[in-house]
Amino acid sequence: MTVQSAFGQLRDEGLVLTQQGRGTFVRDPAVPLGTEPGGSPAFSALAAELSTIHDALHLLGERLDRLERLVGSETPPSP
Repeated sequence: MTVQSAFGQLRDEGLVLTQQGRGTFVRDPAVPLGTEPGGSPAFSALAAELSTIHDALHLLGERLDRLERLVGSETPPSP
C-alpha cells in the first residue's frame, strides 16, 4: 500500500480531510460528520443517508411509544 492510497482510504473512512494546496489533515471530531470541506464525497453521502435513517428511526420510536401507551390504557375485555 502506498502512502497516497493509505491517505485515500483514511479519507474514505472520514478520518482525514484533504484541502487542495494545503495538505491532508486529521478530521476534527467536534465537527459533525460529512459537513467539513475537503471530505470524501462518498463519506458525505453516507453521513447524510445515516442522518436520514436516524431521523426515521426516531420518528418510528415515537410512534411505537404512542401505540404502547394506547394499548396499555385500554381496559381488557371482561371474560
